[in-house]
Amino acid sequence: MRTASVMTGLMVMAIIGFLIFENSQAEEPAQIGVLVTESSRMEKLTGIEDGLADLGFADDDVVFHVYEEEDPGLLLSVATDLVHADYDLITAFGGIETQVLQEAMDGTESHTPVVFVGMAAPMETGIIERFEAPGGQFTGIANHHLSLSAKRVELFTDALPELEAVVLLYNASIDISERSLAMALEAADELQINALAFDVGDVFDAEALNGVLGPNTGLMTLPSFVIEGMTGELAEFAMAKDVPLMGIYDDEASAGFLMSYGSSFYDQGYQAARQVSMLLSGNDPENLPVELPDQLLFHVNDDVARELGVTLNEDILRLAEPVPSEQGGVLDAQ
Repeated sequence: MRTASVMTGLMVMAIIGFLIFENSQAEEPAQIGVLVTESSRMEKLTGIEDGLADLGFADDDVVFHVYEEEDPGLLLSVATDLVHADYDLITAFGGIETQVLQEAMDGTESHTPVVFVGMAAPMETGIIERFEAPGGQFTGIANHHLSLSAKRVELFTDALPELEAVVLLYNASIDISERSLAMALEAADELQINALAFDVGDVFDAEALNGVLGPNTGLMTLPSFVIEGMTGELAEFAMAKDVPLMGIYDDEASAGFLMSYGSSFYDQGYQAARQVSMLLSGNDPENLPVELPDQLLFHVNDDVARELGVTLNEDILRLAEPVPSEQGGVLDAQ
């Protein structure tokens, strides 16, 4: 009841924010910058647009300016250009985007409010001071994926009772990925499951990954925009090697992962629309609470399960939502 009341209150505030925005708006629409690394994260923009529409915004009330850069080495330069563009609001579509944006803003006089749309560890990385009062220019949606790394180990191993070991796929160059690895390893130790950390680097290396696989071994991805870009390759590898693969996002389960657990890109964007609305109406980001996901989704791809010939724990399956086979993935290519 408390959660429902809080969410209802936030929705009312967002609608009131829109009305204030409408009454105070000049003829020019609001200008919003978007910083994004991986193209799949553009689902967050779709969520924001739909969320704003449901709050009463018209299509011409807001203009989005997308700054997309997949090369981490060039992201700071792109973020700097975005900051200097001096938009009304900036949205950062993940942890790496938010951290680089903060770096680009350091030493400038920019006071542009920022909404991060899905970040695993905003307080641990120093982006905010507290969830209830961020204390700066940044607020947004914390996707909870750092702490969920431990839960995903538990779900994965509970769903597959015959699993003897888990290879944890992470990226050593990404802070949040390393933090998630530590939590996943701790969870595996408590569950008495053998776990091996595997740094994917920047380019998918099927031969190296194959070299660490043993009998009754599963693969589990950890938060990383680099790993998100390897979704197709990982799905094909797992299917070719008959290895169950656990991901985070629903689109990964659709692409051929056995299962996924987390907050979808679209849902993160849709939820962030409330904060975008409130900031456009003049609310101060330092006092606008950071939100946790409205919902977490556990998906199991039944087609992949049948193809792998794995037996899943029926009690765990009751918690899951199936992935329709018509969504596509590696199975459709066979």
